[in-house]
Amino acid sequence: MNRYIDTFFILLGIFVLSFVLCGLITSSLAVKLTVSILVSVASVCTVAYFVRGGRRRSPDYRSFVTYCILSDEDIIADLFVKAGFIKSGEISDGFYPTADGAACLYLKFSKPSRDYIVTLYKKCVKNGIKKLTVWCVDFERTGVGIACTLSEAEIKFKTLRPLYKRVKKAGLLSGKDIRSAPRGSIKTLLPLILSTRNSYRFAFVSLILYGLSMLTPLKTYYITVATIVLVLAVVSRIYGEKSDRSA
Repeated sequence: MNRYIDTFFILLGIFVLSFVLCGLITSSLAVKLTVSILVSVASVCTVAYFVRGGRRRSPDYRSFVTYCILSDEDIIADLFVKAGFIKSGEISDGFYPTADGAACLYLKFSKPSRDYIVTLYKKCVKNGIKKLTVWCVDFERTGVGIACTLSEAEIKFKTLRPLYKRVKKAGLLSGKDIRSAPRGSIKTLLPLILSTRNSYRFAFVSLILYGLSMLTPLKTYYITVATIVLVLAVVSRIYGEKSDRSA
């Protein structure tokens, strides 16, 4: 969800910049607000188009990850075989043979814990595996650090992105196979944007704009936008505290 918050503040920055630049051309507040909103919307649509690849036929990475987690491991293991990352068959204890050792699939939303890594290490020693690749959604640096200290077996981690790229390139899956992951709605994103924590961000941006208004001939425009952002800071503070009390 953090990326939605970051996107919102980037959008806010585009709006402010458009508002200020438009003030060099016209003094009409209505025109400046209209142009700034249109530029912001156009920026979002443009980024969304290129990120999603236009009219996407294949699923995006987020949807692919969700599909891998919700599917049976045998189905995803077959994809790994077709992509050439593992060989068909299973060694034991959930390990699959590879060209240089073995691999295991950690198909969960959570990251591999340190206890899980130690368990994998013991299984590697038991089965005589010297090199193991753990395929997972994401992993922590602490886990990598622990794996590096284990001497009898080399354990490395990879995300599902290489598999996704190879599967997408080979056309092994289509949008019919994978449902798009649910997107955040305005109702779910509103508490994230109008939160107590973000009220400090709004206040900080507002303070900077007020300060810049003293250094530029476009004083009126900076003060106008700074006031709007300050109002957002107050609303975020009130809304955030109300949400915290009701939680």
